[in-house]
Amino acid sequence: MTGQQRDKRELLRRSIEERQGDLHEAVLDLQRVVEGGIDKLDLRRKIARDPMPWLAGAFAMGFILGIRRG
Repeated sequence: MTGQQRDKRELLRRSIEERQGDLHEAVLDLQRVVEGGIDKLDLRRKIARDPMPWLAGAFAMGFILGIRRG
């Protein structure tokens, strides 16, 4: 192998290592976003944390549906 080929191979190896680091960071960022999104979709926690708006909404829906039938 010539010196020029070794240099190219070394540059390629460094480039791959840098890209692996970037890819790893991107995967971790994506994982944080997905896990945060799952927490936002967890209705049990939202309702348990602040139940009054949910109770008021359920009461209003029941009232509206009850008026229609009555």
